[in-house]
Amino acid sequence: MFRFTILPMLVASPILVFAQTSASAHESTAAPPALVAGIDIGSKGVRGVVVEIHSEAGQTKMTHRFAKSVNTTIIQGVEQTGKLDARNISETVDQVVRMRRIIVEEYGIAPEKIEIVASSGVAMASNKDELAQAVKEHLKTALTFFTYEVELKRVFFGTVPAEHVNEAILYDQGSGDTKAIAFGDRRVGNHGWYVSQQYRGGTVTFAARIDQAAQAAKIPFTTQLRQYRPTLEQQLTDVADQNPTIQHNRQRVYLTGGIVWAMASVLHPEQVHEPMVRLDPADFDRFLDLLYQTPDAFPIVDLTRIENNKQRAAAEKELNRVRDVFTLKQLLAGTELLRAAAKANRFHAKE
Repeated sequence: MFRFTILPMLVASPILVFAQTSASAHESTAAPPALVAGIDIGSKGVRGVVVEIHSEAGQTKMTHRFAKSVNTTIIQGVEQTGKLDARNISETVDQVVRMRRIIVEEYGIAPEKIEIVASSGVAMASNKDELAQAVKEHLKTALTFFTYEVELKRVFFGTVPAEHVNEAILYDQGSGDTKAIAFGDRRVGNHGWYVSQQYRGGTVTFAARIDQAAQAAKIPFTTQLRQYRPTLEQQLTDVADQNPTIQHNRQRVYLTGGIVWAMASVLHPEQVHEPMVRLDPADFDRFLDLLYQTPDAFPIVDLTRIENNKQRAAAEKELNRVRDVFTLKQLLAGTELLRAAAKANRFHAKE
């Protein structure tokens, strides 16, 4: 049975959370509460977060004070050209400017104290320096690009509870790339070794790859996607085989990323208010079958089983967000990618 944290587009990114804390967040001593803030340029949009950091019983605790996301098209076209489009760069920077203004005006945090970062998916673009230059011109601050390994470390410690650090895998499927990490020997005074893996394809970029191939072959998208499944599974297996620690030696899995959030929202709408949701191994196939049944229409989700009116409204709102964030092709391709990665890393044998 899988365990993951829901990290939808409108929830604060653990990249930002961990960016504002020390590398030894799980070993911190008491400190007065402090507000920290960051803005994350991800493959699907711009996310801003303000978090209150405080110490409780010897552990760092974080309380979200602000979390907002705006969808952008920054990654659009990168799969085909390898470059960020100038118009998409401009749109994204405009949203970063607006996000920083909100944080400064509403929370009184100095602009220079707000870290601005770009995800590893965005960083893969060959002209990423153009984005950095645009940020510099409009905000007078540097843009930090993450390698997938740095990003993984931050997400790992922003997501995995301290007591599970030595036994957990973090699998993060973004819009631009897919990656996983496992830590070991995380003791006081020892920052531990780690292993990681990366597949250069995420929910959005993999969907674009399949769509391009389908158009070239003049066949339906779903036909091309099904035909590519054995190749995808072999590619993910080749990646996984290089990391036996991830594949065989960790028994707990935390899944993050937009497609995971989408799956949880559709299959378990009654739990959208929960910070963590368990997935059964059959959920991957169940969600994929549901999408293939109606590849031209968003799945119908029965919310009548949710008796609490407030929770039902929250579930409906979350489903609308999924519709806004992902196209149907992206949902299909993203789930195929997630399923292949789970198979390659033997997630069926893990919690």
